[in-house]
Amino acid sequence: QTGATVVQGVQTDQKMGGKYIGEQLVKDLGPNGSAVVGIVGEPTAVAANMRDEGFKEGIATNPNIKVVALVNGKVEETTSLKVTTEMLQGNPKMNIVFSNTEPAALGSLAAIKQSGLADKVKLYAFVDRIGVKHIGENTVMKAGAIQDPTGLAKIQVENIKKYLAGEKIEPMISSPPTLVNKASA
Repeated sequence: QTGATVVQGVQTDQKMGGKYIGEQLVKDLGPNGSAVVGIVGEPTAVAANMRDEGFKEGIATNPNIKVVALVNGKVEETTSLKVTTEMLQGNPKMNIVFSNTEPAALGSLAAIKQSGLADKVKLYAFVDRIGVKHIGENTVMKAGAIQDPTGLAKIQVENIKKYLAGEKIEPMISSPPTLVNKASA
């Protein structure tokens, strides 16, 4: 519509989601834990890069966690399966995979299982409803962050009411996703 303006945007804080996942990994490993990590991501996507940045920030408190590889899963399950398999073959000490999209997570999960590494390699990932199911019933996928579209819509509706009542509202709201682990899945 001509003359329309955007009053407010509401989005998921992608970086915070990655940080939550990294912090969960640190917690799961314990104070003396160590890990060799590979990331299955999408290097050309801003949201995925923010997730990776947050994840690295979340693990920074433990110097024994090292990220040694980043492969491009292209936000495709089959591509992620292939590149995760290759990454695991090329890094036999790798024991953690971080996938920054749901398709990458599903491909990585399949790669870990098909490679016979389900007892050795654990998966942390951005997920949606399918991924949450895997966290709840799976010993490979340990934790993830899930976006909350219902929560984002609620924030937006509340702020529309405020705007229509003449109140000032923030031009952009970044809402953190929800951390999901076995206890909350």
